[in-house]
Amino acid sequence: MYRNKFRKLIREGHLSDLLELAAIAQDKEKPSHWFAVATAKKQWQATLKFLSELRSVRQTAAEVLRRVQVPTGSLKAVYKACWTLRDGAVRQAVTAQEIGRDPFRLFCWLTSLRRQGT
Repeated sequence: MYRNKFRKLIREGHLSDLLELAAIAQDKEKPSHWFAVATAKKQWQATLKFLSELRSVRQTAAEVLRRVQVPTGSLKAVYKACWTLRDGAVRQAVTAQEIGRDPFRLFCWLTSLRRQGT
């Protein structure tokens, strides 16, 4: 649906943000509802903050993936660790890479300790 609010956001230079939100909405249970809430006028500043954090997490996850060999089905665990720990996830990946034996398993263990506050 192409509404005035989308025209306004596009004029303000948020086309790429809207496209990214549309791609994220596809993974949600009710995509159109999630997209409508995310693009609401009251919610827009929080949505921009969310997108900024999401881009940061993606960058952190890419760094972790360069350092640690991750099994195909376990990508979600890396994103969860990166979302929770932010830059701490990269430090844990470096530690796991240096120790060596099973870097991904060690990475998961180290990040679970950090999330528990130990």
